[in-house]
Amino acid sequence: MADFSDVGFAIPEPAFETPVSKNDLGISAIPPVIDNPPAVAFVGSATIGEADSVVLDITSTNDGGLGLVFIRAQFSDRIEVVAEGLSMAPGYSGTVDPIGGGYRFTFSRDDGWPEVSMDILCITADVGGLGEGNRAYTIDPPPEPDAGADITPPVVSNFSPAPGTTLAKTGTVSFDVTDETGLFSRIMVTVRFPATGVEELVHDGDAFAPFYTKSIRVPIVGGLRYSVTRVGGWSSSPTVRVFPLDAAGNQP
Repeated sequence: MADFSDVGFAIPEPAFETPVSKNDLGISAIPPVIDNPPAVAFVGSATIGEADSVVLDITSTNDGGLGLVFIRAQFSDRIEVVAEGLSMAPGYSGTVDPIGGGYRFTFSRDDGWPEVSMDILCITADVGGLGEGNRAYTIDPPPEPDAGADITPPVVSNFSPAPGTTLAKTGTVSFDVTDETGLFSRIMVTVRFPATGVEELVHDGDAFAPFYTKSIRVPIVGGLRYSVTRVGGWSSSPTVRVFPLDAAGNQP
């Protein structure tokens, strides 16, 4: 029987006898895991008004900056996206301002915060890992109107001649503007001519305009009576418009 070596078959040495290190193969050492995620810090009070803004800072001490930002608002019956990356989601408005090592997010809900409480959750990440922050907010309801406050708007009445009736070319239009307090911040009067689309100022709250210098206004109980006459007569059928604002800010 022929020996294997006689026909050119060499018996190989076992490959596992000589240990090989990863440095012998040109493989570098595995870098250590970084455990230093970005930080989320909420700024200001946890009690806000329904139109107030939420403020939070996201910062990182690692090279490469933030790779993920996701902010959401959680209500009793739903979750809404507030921001993705550096952009606000529809229904939310605000700013994203650079700060040392990151960004400050300042945002509010366009239609106001809808409930008395909510949670704001922020998830962010960079090479150091995943960071998150959560804060429960209490929403202050708007104050109830003062029971003694003036909430009644002024009234424009007693037009003469009555709207829709004939007005002589040189005729006078009169009307009363009254308020329960008799106090006004402003009363502006204009005349619009529908036939031409022209609108003229009659009274700016302080004085009559040049075309209406023959007009007068006199005090009455609770307000003022206007008698409006146009110099040269009415150019076409007028529509009188009155914009009163009382001292409490009420208007019709």
